[in-house]
Amino acid sequence: MTSLSTLFGGGSSGGADPLQEGLPVVALYGGDFNQNWDVRLHKVHSGELVGSPWAAITNSTASYAHGQSHIQMFGYNGDHGNLSNQFSSQGYTNYQHFTQSLYQNDHYPYALFGSCSSEGRLGMHSFHTSDYYEKVYRRINVISKKGRRPRRQFNIANGVFTETNFNSNYGLKSSVDLSSTYFTPQGLPTSSSQNYGSACYNQNTKTLAVYYSSSNSTNTGRVYMFRSTLDLMDEATCPTTKDFCDAATINYITTGNVSNWGFNSLNYNLNMMLGDNDHVIFNARNSSSNRLFIEDCSSTSNVTTAAAQPESERSEGNTTSYGPEQGLMYRARMQMSWDGEWVMMYSPYYYYGSGLSAYVISVKNPRKMSYVNITQTSGGGALLPSGRSGFKYLNGLNTDSQPVQSWSLDLSSTGHDHTTNFVYAPPNYTATNDMTSVANWTGTLQNSLGNYAFQYPGYWYSTSYPRFMTVNHWKVEGNYQV
Repeated sequence: MTSLSTLFGGGSSGGADPLQEGLPVVALYGGDFNQNWDVRLHKVHSGELVGSPWAAITNSTASYAHGQSHIQMFGYNGDHGNLSNQFSSQGYTNYQHFTQSLYQNDHYPYALFGSCSSEGRLGMHSFHTSDYYEKVYRRINVISKKGRRPRRQFNIANGVFTETNFNSNYGLKSSVDLSSTYFTPQGLPTSSSQNYGSACYNQNTKTLAVYYSSSNSTNTGRVYMFRSTLDLMDEATCPTTKDFCDAATINYITTGNVSNWGFNSLNYNLNMMLGDNDHVIFNARNSSSNRLFIEDCSSTSNVTTAAAQPESERSEGNTTSYGPEQGLMYRARMQMSWDGEWVMMYSPYYYYGSGLSAYVISVKNPRKMSYVNITQTSGGGALLPSGRSGFKYLNGLNTDSQPVQSWSLDLSSTGHDHTTNFVYAPPNYTATNDMTSVANWTGTLQNSLGNYAFQYPGYWYSTSYPRFMTVNHWKVEGNYQV
């Protein structure tokens, strides 16, 4: 008999992890959303076609829709869903184009504008109105166990740590006031919503790292480390945010510059990653500048003076582009490999969602890092986990005369020792090539795009710019627990 603890993420009788998913799958949809359109599910690493054929059914006339693929807002004459126009510099409120933005997908099992089932059933919020869900408002990053993705959604805003309904900023499930119950954050205005905070949870270590700046306009602050005996993702043993905090030991680490700008200049948001060794990555995106900082937060006692960072700040520039200073829907994101050993902290190269500016970072040891910059200025795209230990960037260029173009990275032969080079297989290497390497932390990976690594065909419609959506469950075929 399956126990409640196993059903909700806790407990184990040995063997396979019941919450471990199969290898990553992506939904591609394209056409003109009028007479002809298509929805397909593919394994990311191989392009293998999976899912139900009923999800790929096409409309036969301009005014009728049928089958599992029918989506009401994509009605007569394409409405807001016409895919024959290419995304370039449009913003969040231009829904027809923004479906192609890099910001649509991250490490959560749903996309910004919708969700897709394991059979290819798309569901999207109405493009006629505002985004009532605000999925990315103050949602925290989560380092999940191997083969898992977050199945609960937690948020940090000012001194309040909350859980809301999955896939939405609304529907409060539990909350706890950190500032009044557990500590008084340095410079945190307890009576106003000025400092917010940023956070990342690591499921491997059951630790939550929460950052607050010293004041609104400074780049220094504190990281509060909550080392709990409960797993925040396990609803059976940890039903509320207060339960997690009550079971935690808490201390703080004083930080120096971890953002380069005042916290208010970043809309009070940093893209954070907590490594297995308690090193914390801070990714600050402001306009065209993309910066990375690292702090050693492994001390279990309060650290009152900012220590030197174990690696120097890295700063990369992009062409005209924007970050959270323009709104939280444009904040930098995190993607995670299936095996849970690597993340990419990323944001666009161009405007609000084209190209890629990303740091590739080890979860086991965040001092192991490299960078990639894909300088596309149109087409949007998606950054996705690929296979066991890799990533793929898919570019949404016109598929009329070519397959979907991609950049790929396999890290299965890349070690986590930061004193050695960053060894990897570039995207354009074939079976006759050897691995290559760049200097750790300061090196830059090859950024070539091609149609050789991801053989997906185009669509019937003569001009079509494909969209990509993460699939909410990756089916298991065999036992992936190794």
